[in-house]
Amino acid sequence: MSTPHIEEQVYQRFPILKVNAHIVLREPRTSDAAAYLAYINHPEVALYVPDSCLPKTVEQAATEMQWNRDLYNRRKSIAWSIVDTRTNTMIGCISFEAWIRYHRRVEIAYDLNPSYWRQGIMSACLAKVFQYAFEV
Repeated sequence: MSTPHIEEQVYQRFPILKVNAHIVLREPRTSDAAAYLAYINHPEVALYVPDSCLPKTVEQAATEMQWNRDLYNRRKSIAWSIVDTRTNTMIGCISFEAWIRYHRRVEIAYDLNPSYWRQGIMSACLAKVFQYAFEV
């Protein structure tokens, strides 16, 4: 039996990745918009995001969440919402930013609510995404 093509493996069902007891990587939802809007516009986060990419309203943030979902639906990439399962709140995002399948190369982009900085969360998320990238 032959191994399925990468497209078939990756795009059968959105990969939900459990990072630890309280953090999960799941598909972005428009209901994440308010949390995303709040943290992405935080001065310490916005410093690293081009002004043209910063949503100004919940509606614009919801459009961004839908765009992230559509990356997967169009088989272009994968963008995960980082969710604190204790509050069911989006606290960040991590994605395959520049995915060149032919060369088996991917760049990872991420952001995180500053309230969750320095807790090892992003390191754990990156490790899980790297594991997924190398194994799948």
